[in-house]
Amino acid sequence: MLTSAASAQPACRTAVEEPEFAFAAGCLIRHGDRMLVVRHRFGGGLGVPGGRSSANESAQCVAHRETWEETGLNVLVHGMLKRFRNGFALYRCELTDTAAGEVDELAVPHSGRSEITGVNWIDPRDTRPADWRFPRDYPEILRLFGE
Repeated sequence: MLTSAASAQPACRTAVEEPEFAFAAGCLIRHGDRMLVVRHRFGGGLGVPGGRSSANESAQCVAHRETWEETGLNVLVHGMLKRFRNGFALYRCELTDTAAGEVDELAVPHSGRSEITGVNWIDPRDTRPADWRFPRDYPEILRLFGE
């Protein structure tokens, strides 16, 4: 298990500015044939790192901040992949610390412990809809992972 260093929240990092706003946003992070997922404390389902926005925060910065809070990783946020029916905006995010992609499990940072019980690299094709926090979104997550 790799532990991330505790530090102050980094500034939002985006590859391109998109003036989108969303009540919630997150990151799809792919490293080779694996995707970074978090296991939610309530219900135990898998999901992408993400969460709710704060006042005057762009959707990209929500995705960046929530990913950092839940995983301890400072990613680079690219363009939006999908806005789901519930309004959740999913962005393609780039892992900038490649060492973090070479392990199976990351330690949950202190900032994420109230919501998250695990941070893992998985092949989402090895999971089932019932494994996910939002099972109806599973086919779309698989499709986006494959692109």
